Amino acid sequence: MKNVEFMEKEKTKQLLLYLFRQLNAICEKYDIPYYGYAGTILGAVRHKGLIPWDDDMDVVIERKYYNRFVEACSKELTEPVTIHTRENDRYFCQEYIKFCFREDDGGFSDISIDVFIMDETDPQKKILRSFQNIVLESLYFIKYYKVTHIQGERTYTPQNGLKHALLAMGSLMPIDMIDKLHKKIMTLEAGDMTHFVIWGSHYSYQKVTFEKNMWSGRVYLPFETVEIPVPEHYLEILRQMYGADYMKLPPKEKQINHGVRELNCKMVDNEWIRRNC
Repeated sequence: MKNVEFMEKEKTKQLLLYLFRQLNAICEKYDIPYYGYAGTILGAVRHKGLIPWDDDMDVVIERKYYNRFVEACSKELTEPVTIHTRENDRYFCQEYIKFCFREDDGGFSDISIDVFIMDETDPQKKILRSFQNIVLESLYFIKYYKVTHIQGERTYTPQNGLKHALLAMGSLMPIDMIDKLHKKIMTLEAGDMTHFVIWGSHYSYQKVTFEKNMWSGRVYLPFETVEIPVPEHYLEILRQMYGADYMKLPPKEKQINHGVRELNCKMVDNEWIRRNC
């Protein structure tokens, strides 16, 4: 395995804020409402910027703006900034969009802003939501299993023999079919629902099911050298996601920085960063 070079913390911050300014410009130009989300709201409230051990930013948009956002990015973004989606990389497994840099080898940067998608849901339909969660998780691991075995660099093989057999069987589906089924399951409840759910989140679906009115209105919070839009009820969102003591720092052993892989892009050198960041 190759040694991985990680990005220096200050450079990570500079490039994230640069990406944020690009994302904000597109959303403003194309009238796409977006909000800071999860650790980005928490960072704004508790640290006035990035959580010290964090290395990305999160925003969220409604499903109805997904295509508009992707098309706007395709039209407006210039190298080296791009987006990473299931549409432009059939091997991409995540449910969200990564707003990132294109690297010199044609790949996508580790450093990114994650753009999560809010789908409509009815929390009273507990059986349906449980079904959605199980199927979506299964489809994610089926695709991940299939992709890692196609690429062959670091294959995902569950230790559990039954799970391994089920994933191997599921991976017989073509990737396009997996993606279509995945989107179909996420949007089963599209309509006039009272709640949003963020299926692609790293949190349990119950924790990221919100009343729609919690995402109404818009205020701006200082975040490093910029301001980020958040919903008026951002404190309620923080309490729901992190509990009433969200302002309390976690213990040292949980303040984990996984690091961001160094950017492989000659264009983004120190001079480029000095001029653009």
